[in-house]
Amino acid sequence: LGIAPLNPNAILDRFTPSQAEAAAAQAFNEANDWRHNNRIWRQSVQDPTTDEAKELRQTLHQLTTQNELLKIERDNLQDTLSYAKSKSTKSKSIKSRPLPLIQRKETRSKTQWYSLRGVNEAQHLQDVFEQEERDNELRKHTERELHKSNRKLKQKLDAEKKAAAATRRKEAAERAQLKREEAAARKAEREHQKQERDAVEAIQLTQRGKRKASQSTAPRKKQSRGAATARSCCVATARSPTPPPTYNSRGRKIAPRKKLELGN
Repeated sequence: LGIAPLNPNAILDRFTPSQAEAAAAQAFNEANDWRHNNRIWRQSVQDPTTDEAKELRQTLHQLTTQNELLKIERDNLQDTLSYAKSKSTKSKSIKSRPLPLIQRKETRSKTQWYSLRGVNEAQHLQDVFEQEERDNELRKHTERELHKSNRKLKQKLDAEKKAAAATRRKEAAERAQLKREEAAARKAEREHQKQERDAVEAIQLTQRGKRKASQSTAPRKKQSRGAATARSCCVATARSPTPPPTYNSRGRKIAPRKKLELGN
């Protein structure tokens, strides 16, 4: 018989979006991308330094951010709704569960009759099972929340430890820098004092050298002997009487020593 109609695109076009719809969907997806919007803003605005261009860019950034937040909120609501549906499905399945009736004895008949007491016992067992399931679900939920809180607390403690370590490193670096500066200042002070001492010693040595040079070039004055010289001259001119002769052990005469007469 063949294909009817002969052109299969007439049927496939119903399920293929048109170019306009595809472009609209792409534009909607790109509208949430700030980089794409910023690129379009740069291409459209001639002078980006004007106040109008800056205001337009700020408005565009604000709208893009709001779209992203709304998208995140929508995804969270969808997740919550899906979780609620799955939970309601579970509760419905629990409610539609047949009663756990206890068969007291085996019979050949396919029909089983239960007393009111057996039904009450089955309902009690079902209530116990449902309570256990709710307790397990609550326990799992509590464990998940506790795990989340522990993870957040650990992240907070890690951040505080990193901040404290960074503060300690900064303080240690500052102390080390301060010690280096103090050591450099003390060294500079010692160098300055040494230079001052060297300068003072150089000045003193120069003065001593000048003083010695002046003393060596100055003529020496004759020292007057004074009255002692006059008395010695007088004593020299006034001869004493001749002393008696002296003899040695052999009986020889010892000639007296001659004294030099000091002239005036």
